[in-house]
Amino acid sequence: MKSKLSKILTIFMLFIIIASSITCTAHAESNIELIPSSDGDTLVVHSEIPGGLYDILINKHKYYYDHIKITGKMNDKDFLFLTLASFNCKSIDLYEVDAKSMPSDLFCGSYDLEKFVCPHNLETIEKGNFTSCIGLKTVVLPKTLKSIEKCCFMYCNNLELTVPES
Repeated sequence: MKSKLSKILTIFMLFIIIASSITCTAHAESNIELIPSSDGDTLVVHSEIPGGLYDILINKHKYYYDHIKITGKMNDKDFLFLTLASFNCKSIDLYEVDAKSMPSDLFCGSYDLEKFVCPHNLETIEKGNFTSCIGLKTVVLPKTLKSIEKCCFMYCNNLELTVPES
């Protein structure tokens, strides 16, 4: 059931992203690297152009990665695409991303996600962002965090969350 649902979700999200006509401008100011490791491949991406994550990754033949690290600038379209690229992902590191907020319900149901590192200047975690991430064990929160909206960590039974003083 999970496999069929993930395939349907993937196809649907790709359709939405393609239909939104994201322009191909990110290649000139981006860097992408795939680092193999014993616990799976780590995708490292740097982009200076918000909205360019899709353009950077679209030519890659692999859409699922074990670990993802992104640096630079992201907007809502990038976060949406990240949801697709991170399906079945174990960890996501966005510490070096410039983003004060992320769209709501972003990683909802990402069962395999174990660790998430928030952007360094994140101020708000929107509603439902990690709902039903049953494998989630660690979320690294920034000192800039001002609010955590409702249902963010609902059904994250393995999560031990430490909120920084701010």
